[in-house]
Amino acid sequence: MGKKLVNVVLYIWMFPQNLLGLVFLFILNKKIVCRIKSERVHSHIIYIDKEVEFAAISLGQYLFISSTFYDKETIERHEEGHYIQSRYFGPIYLIVIGIPSLVTNILSMCLYKVGKTYMLENYYNT
Repeated sequence: MGKKLVNVVLYIWMFPQNLLGLVFLFILNKKIVCRIKSERVHSHIIYIDKEVEFAAISLGQYLFISSTFYDKETIERHEEGHYIQSRYFGPIYLIVIGIPSLVTNILSMCLYKVGKTYMLENYYNT
């Protein structure tokens, strides 16, 4: 199977999160700083402004990451893992992985703001 066909099949397999990524891209369009193509991690890596409240979110072929939080560890240890999970789980990724990860991240950030750092420090281990 050719590489383009594989990419099309993967895009369709991960369609729910890709669609959400496209919606997110549309909503944040005016805040995009730059786009970088990367075969290793995602088809698109998208940096966004510091004014966005989250660090990073992986939605299928799209990775949205605040320039404040961009580092190699965030990409390679965590967001790349979500991309691999997205490829594995396909259309059920958001239910099985995405929502629990989002809830854990929000809880971690809330606890961090009140001085409890343990959960945020261990977030990359999940």
